[in-house]
Amino acid sequence: MKKSLGIALLSGALLLSGCGTKEENVEKNNTSENAESVDTNNVKTESVVFNGLADTHSMEVKSGNKVMSIQFDPEMLDKIQELEEGEEVQLKYKENEKDQLELVEIIEK
Repeated sequence: MKKSLGIALLSGALLLSGCGTKEENVEKNNTSENAESVDTNNVKTESVVFNGLADTHSMEVKSGNKVMSIQFDPEMLDKIQELEEGEEVQLKYKENEKDQLELVEIIEK
């Protein structure tokens, strides 16, 4: 009898420990929304010199003495292929959670 009572209490405690409160869930949702809004505020605009495509999903640009590789979405490839090597262009880009640069927009000059 003592064993079955102990097992029942232990099982109940394990079940209840997995349940979160509504406030905890709301706090988690707010935290993820804040992370997304911080990410959009991290966009930088910069004039760079286009050096060419590094591969099918990234381009190489030069800003001052610094050479950068910026990744882009496949739907931006046509617009990037219109650029000529050595051309100065203004870009909007951001740094992702893996410290990689991601192209947001090419601004027409």
